[in-house]
Amino acid sequence: MGPDHVPIIITINAHPERQHFAASKWKTAEADWNVFRRRIDDQINTTDVTDADVDQVPYWNSKIVDIVRSAADRSIPRTKPTVSRRQKPLPYWNVDIKGAIRNRNRARRKMNRTRFINDCIEYRRLKSIAQRVIRSATREYWQ
Repeated sequence: MGPDHVPIIITINAHPERQHFAASKWKTAEADWNVFRRRIDDQINTTDVTDADVDQVPYWNSKIVDIVRSAADRSIPRTKPTVSRRQKPLPYWNVDIKGAIRNRNRARRKMNRTRFINDCIEYRRLKSIAQRVIRSATREYWQ
């Protein structure tokens, strides 16, 4: 038989992966703008604004926003919320890596645009710098 001791406290320094949902968007191409306009007109005509005061500006602002939103909800369809397709960020990502990759990508775009040998050499130099920075940040993080 193996040892009979069991750990009492276990701490894991990992954060749970979360699914990020993208907010739904308005499908303005499929909107029924006549219904939208009619609903806004109807709601504004039924709202009493005769005793509007300067002190009540936030109230009236929220009232107008509510009117527009309710009209939009009833006349403009929305997309379904989807899970974000973005890659999860690397735990060792930092400003140095971001700058090195930005410089590498600029050099690559310039090389593809001009096709000069000097631009190709510069791209390869910046590519090796970016790889080195990523490798060193990775090693630092996992040490």
